[in-house]
Amino acid sequence: MQLLGIHSGEDYYFKLANQDELYSVTAVYEAGDVRGTMKKDGSESIDLRYFSLQNLPKGVTDEYLSYITPYLERLLTDKKYEQGGMNDDSIHK
Repeated sequence: MQLLGIHSGEDYYFKLANQDELYSVTAVYEAGDVRGTMKKDGSESIDLRYFSLQNLPKGVTDEYLSYITPYLERLLTDKKYEQGGMNDDSIHK
């Protein structure tokens, strides 16, 4: 598991339907081997599913896109390494 980012601050302020207000702090990780079954908690989750990056659900909010962006940037960086645009030797010199 690898930490991709921690998101907090003004952009993550929320006022909920019950009028509770909060600033969320969200840690985003990349996990390569996921096992088990996701379970709804019964009060905050409507549905739980995995989506491919090519088939994200409609209406994904800017908040959630900001969580996905570090992963996409990592994929693009890895692709540059694979294509020979960068390599470990050039970074460490």
